[in-house]
Amino acid sequence: MNRFLYFHTTLAAVNSETLSEAGLLHPFKAADGVFLAPHVVEIERGPGGVPGKLFALGREDLEYRDDGSQVWMLAMGGHWIGYQRYHEPNPDDLMRTVGLRGYETTLADGKKWRVPVLRKWAGDCFVSPLPKRLSPVRNESGMMTITPMVTKEFEPLDALGAQILNAFLTEQAWPLEMLFKACVALLAANYRVGEDECALLGLFDESAALRVLSLSIDVPALEADSRRKCDQGLVLVTEASATNEAGE
Repeated sequence: MNRFLYFHTTLAAVNSETLSEAGLLHPFKAADGVFLAPHVVEIERGPGGVPGKLFALGREDLEYRDDGSQVWMLAMGGHWIGYQRYHEPNPDDLMRTVGLRGYETTLADGKKWRVPVLRKWAGDCFVSPLPKRLSPVRNESGMMTITPMVTKEFEPLDALGAQILNAFLTEQAWPLEMLFKACVALLAANYRVGEDECALLGLFDESAALRVLSLSIDVPALEADSRRKCDQGLVLVTEASATNEAGE
C-alpha cells in the first residue's frame, strides 16, 4: 500500500487525542469513527535535521531517508508530511470504506477521484441526497410533523453544498483559498485527506477546483436536463426553481 509518512517533533505520544489536538486525526480515522492506530518509530534525525516521531498507517518498515528516495513537505501545522518517491498514495489507497456517491473526475495529478454530490438536480429543483434522519418539526401552524433532516455528521457538508449552490446561481467568484478549502472538504468525504495531503499531491489547479465544485452540485445533470427540455421546446429552468431546495 502506498501511504503518507508523517513526522512530528513535539508529540509526547501518538494516539487519537494527541493527533486530534495536532490536526492530524483525519488520516487515521475510518468512516465509522474508528481510530486506525499508526505504526510509530522514534528517530534521531528526520526532516529538518531534528529528532521526533515518524508514523504512518500499516506495519511495513518505517524509516526516514534523506537520499532523495522520499518526498517531504513542511505542513501548515509545523509537522512534516511525505511519501516514498514514485509511490505516492493514490485514490484507492486513501478511499474510505464507506463514502458518498458522486462523479469521478481527473484532477491535476492525472488520477480519477470521486467527488460527492451534495445537491442533486431533481428535474425542477435541487435536493440534498445526504443521509437523513426522521425528526419531529413544528410547522407554522404549531403542528408537529415528521421531517427528513440531514444527519448531524453530514450537516457541515450540507451547509457547504448550500454555499456552493448559492455561489453558482449568483455567479460569485471565490478567493483561491476558499476554493481550495471547499475542494479539500469535498474530497475528505470519500478519502482520508486534508489540506496538506491534497497540496502535497498537487490535486487542484484552478480548473480542476472549479470542476469539483460544479460536480458537487450536479451541474452536469442540470445542463443535460436543460438541453433535453430545450430540444423538446419546453421552458428552461429558472433561477427561482433552481434555488427551491428540499424542505425550503
